[in-house]
Amino acid sequence: MQSLSTRTQFTFIVIVVMLKAWRERKPEQRIVYAKQALEEKSDYVPALLLMAEEDCNMLVDVSPA
Repeated sequence: MQSLSTRTQFTFIVIVVMLKAWRERKPEQRIVYAKQALEEKSDYVPALLLMAEEDCNMLVDVSPA
């Protein structure tokens, strides 16, 4: 069996974290999952959108540094 590339593994991890975030009912935990995804990929759009929905008053609050 062939192993997954590093990029594929990375993408898979981020997607799994975001699936947990989208399924979570508690806003605080959804934010935690989104932040985990953003630690892996700072411009990951689904995580940025979730953060904007749950935690921010302004888009600047979400923008990567």
